[in-house]
Amino acid sequence: MLFKQLNPHSCQTYLIVDDETNKACLVDPVLEHVDDYLRIIAEDNVHLSWVVDTHTHADHISGSPAISDRADCHYVMHASAPAACVSLRIKDGYHLDMGHLKLTFIHTPGHSPDSVCLLLPDRLLTGDTLLLDSDGIGRNDLQGGSADEHWNSLQRLLQLPDGLLVFPSHQYCPHPLSTWGEQKRRPEEAPPLWAFIVISLPVAADVALPYNVQQ
Repeated sequence: MLFKQLNPHSCQTYLIVDDETNKACLVDPVLEHVDDYLRIIAEDNVHLSWVVDTHTHADHISGSPAISDRADCHYVMHASAPAACVSLRIKDGYHLDMGHLKLTFIHTPGHSPDSVCLLLPDRLLTGDTLLLDSDGIGRNDLQGGSADEHWNSLQRLLQLPDGLLVFPSHQYCPHPLSTWGEQKRRPEEAPPLWAFIVISLPVAADVALPYNVQQ
């Protein structure tokens, strides 16, 4: 498996490639970097088959619709996502067959109604359902957010193996590579799993959220 993070800032975009089929999945792309992603995909000589948003983003405009059009690939989100241009709407437990790799979607509402985590054999992409250490979790005070549902989603994730590597959709400050077991045993100075950090709304929220909802 080829796996790498492509962005130079706190928003994280992940490229996943199956070694057997050369099929690729791009997760949470940002519109301003679409040309960069497509260049990297071409340089790596892989076939982009899916682009995924882990939730309806409020802090940036998604690059998924543009990439879906330009690369002629499926745009994947949870079935409850409001964006009209999603071409593959998945539900909890859906398995995306990349070849040797199987990507499993776990519906984890709370940060947003359409939030999902992506499970691979050795790692978990958590979107904004879970951030790392002092970053807490994604906020629940945006449209459709629910602290109760977020709590229930985290309880589901607690059942997953401790050895999974955790890759969130944001890293607001540098964090070392971490496992799910380490995140469940966060140090005392870090907020617990159910804590979200109360900060001002994202600068782009007034633009990005309506745009991503109406695509």
